[in-house]
Amino acid sequence: MRGEDVLCKSTASKLLRFLDKPFGSLLSSKLNKDPSLPHEAEKKSIRKKLQLERRGIGATERHRKSQAIMAFLLQLDPFRKARTIQLYLSYATEVETSPIFHFARRKNKQIAVPILDRAHCALQFSELNTLSPHMLEKSPLGISQPRLEFQKKIDPKTIDLWIIPGLAFDPQGNRLGYGKGYYDRALQNIQQPVLGLAFEIQIIPHLPVETRDVPVDYIITEKRTIVCKGGRTT
Repeated sequence: MRGEDVLCKSTASKLLRFLDKPFGSLLSSKLNKDPSLPHEAEKKSIRKKLQLERRGIGATERHRKSQAIMAFLLQLDPFRKARTIQLYLSYATEVETSPIFHFARRKNKQIAVPILDRAHCALQFSELNTLSPHMLEKSPLGISQPRLEFQKKIDPKTIDLWIIPGLAFDPQGNRLGYGKGYYDRALQNIQQPVLGLAFEIQIIPHLPVETRDVPVDYIITEKRTIVCKGGRTT
């Protein structure tokens, strides 16, 4: 949702060897615990690994897993009780959210979607009632958002539940986004529950954490719902 660190030759060498390993070894790699590796470099390594892993999920399998994730979501009390939900519009290999959007609208829930405000390096939020293509455009990051003439701003403080994407999560609720920090800034003063959607392969035992990183309260995968002990509302 972050400059770049300059690595010494020895650390860079470790990093290259690390990137050559299969993803399973990432979970137990000592490199994750190496204090000589700056967090930004470590995060970049994990992002690269997870992007490759997620691209390996074919369209049919991604749809099936997304449906399983939605089934878990519909059972969650914060979702059932929420009147206004912040929902990301899925992009590329992310967990699909259009079925969630349509279900929520049928239940008369208000949907707020993010709008990229690059001038202020921030997210704004707009009500969206339909996914009609003529109402949407691509943001500078390539993600769908309402066209200017269809935007209806929503105060983030009125949102009851936040459903957000991520590249990686750990069971404590720590989240690794795409490196821009948009959601971390948007959530700084938010008290309502935050929920991350991910495929099971995106859950790893431990993520490096910065003080600016905002944890989630729940994570839903195609296999389980995780109530995060490190979340803000648990």
